[in-house]
Amino acid sequence: ASLGCIIWLSVAFSRASGATLTVLWIPQPWWQQVAMAVTLVAFVLAVLGLTAKNPTSAGQAGLVDDPDIAKGIVRVTRHPFLFGALLWALTHIAVNGDVASLIFFGTFAVLGVAGPPSIDAKRARALGPRWQPFAQKTSIVPFAAIVSGRNSLKLGEIGVVRPLAAVVIYLAFLFGHKWLFGVAAFGR
Repeated sequence: ASLGCIIWLSVAFSRASGATLTVLWIPQPWWQQVAMAVTLVAFVLAVLGLTAKNPTSAGQAGLVDDPDIAKGIVRVTRHPFLFGALLWALTHIAVNGDVASLIFFGTFAVLGVAGPPSIDAKRARALGPRWQPFAQKTSIVPFAAIVSGRNSLKLGEIGVVRPLAAVVIYLAFLFGHKWLFGVAAFGR
């Protein structure tokens, strides 16, 4: 169902972007470089989120019983993929400045904001008191558990391979953007 909705949104976005483009604002040229840097961070978060063991991920709720599960990127946020999706969506809204982009990417931004509390509530209901130790050691908001002293940042747990893979994937999307999506990611 999710994939079907994404395909439907993508087709609708493509049609709206080409036929009935309504510009809301003209982004400043420098914003594109900022957006590209923020999107790189988004890709790193998304890849780390997709490859980390995490009780908030689909099919991994049982990992909540592992007392050492709050490590790596999960120390930073227990929802790294969704936070990456939020950053990706917001940068695309900002650099495009049109109604179709606001609706299309805004849908993903809403998911990035509403998804974490929704997932946490479902996990808390399903897991009961088993959820609390994990929730106490981690946070929805990136770095909040670290800043509050409930966890600590240990970059060595994240490693180098997965962030480098994220950079490679980001570069593939960046340079393949025109071919994949019909519009160049830079040099507009």
